[in-house]
Parts: sequence; structure tokens; C-alpha cells
Amino acid sequence: PTLVIGGSGFVGEYFLYMSHRSHRLQQYLAPTHAELDITRRDSVLKYFLKLKPRYVINFAAYTNMDESEKERNQKDKKTWKTNYIGAKNIVRACRACNTFCIQISTDAVFPGTDEYPGPYCESDAQQKNGKGLNWYGYTKLKAEEEVKTLGKKFAIIRISHPFGNPQSERDLAKKTLRDIQAGHRLFADQLF
Repeated sequence: PTLVIGGSGFVGEYFLYMSHRSHRLQQYLAPTHAELDITRRDSVLKYFLKLKPRYVINFAAYTNMDESEKERNQKDKKTWKTNYIGAKNIVRACRACNTFCIQISTDAVFPGTDEYPGPYCESDAQQKNGKGLNWYGYTKLKAEEEVKTLGKKFAIIRISHPFGNPQSERDLAKKTLRDIQAGHRLFADQLF
């Protein structure tokens, strides 16, 4: 089976919906947070050993950048525990079960500063110290570093500005439309 972690989140939920809709729903297992708390190392390992998934897709993330920034450098808070510790626990379980890990990440692992403005490609080097990153981006960068320790048994997919889920208030197209209707000025110099 393929294990889908974070299947109730914005991107994971839509992935499962579209998989089901296209009748390509393989044997996906999508545990709820109550069934699998990725911040608990023993719980994750036990779950993996029981199911022995061939693949895992980790959509789980705490993505509220404003709230994440309030938790900067606090490793006992939700952003660090979900984004980094959760990924670290998944990596350990993948290693124990020989599971291929697909980590859903973000372009926020790059700073977008004047010194390093982008656009970026997958081979661009990242700043190891996280200079210029917000706390969310830094925790996702650290998660990517953990995933890379799996050698050839991983893939990292970085997404930016997810859309296509118009029922969600977090959909980029829906948010942009709201801004236009409210008369807000939009940027003319950004590409993604």
C-alpha cells in the first residue's frame, strides 16, 4: 500500500479527491491525525512496521507562515514538531521498512532575497544556515535535509501557491479573486 500522511490538509485532501475521481485510487491509506501522530517517534515506527508501506507521501505540514513566525526558534511548538520532527520520524520509519518517501515541500526553502532572488531550480544550492528564510521555510529545509539521508529512496516535490481546490479559503485563485474584488492592488513583477 501507499501511505498518505496529511491527507486531510489543503493539498493532501485534494490529491486524494483527484485520485479517487480519476479512478486511479490505488491502495492509499490515509490515517487521521488521531490514528497517526507523526510527532511521536514510536507511534510512527509502530504504524509503519504494522503496515509495511511500499511508498509514503508526506503532505503533513504546519503552513500558517504568520503563526509559524511567532514560534521562531521554539522547538517545542507546532511548526518545528510537525514540519521537522514529523518528517524525521517518517524518515526513520521509512529506513526501517525500506519505504520510498515522497516529501511534499515548498519553494519557501529558498530566501527570495536580493542576494539570492531566484527563480530557483531543483539543483540550486540552499543556504544551510537558513539565512533569509522565515521559520516555516527553515523547518521545511531541515525536513528536506532529513529526507535526503535516505539515499536513493526519496523524492522531494516543492510546490508554491497551491490552487485548484476552490472550496478552500486557502486556494490561491480564490484568495486572488477576493483581493481583486476588494480593490487591492496586485503585484505585476512576480512570476511562479
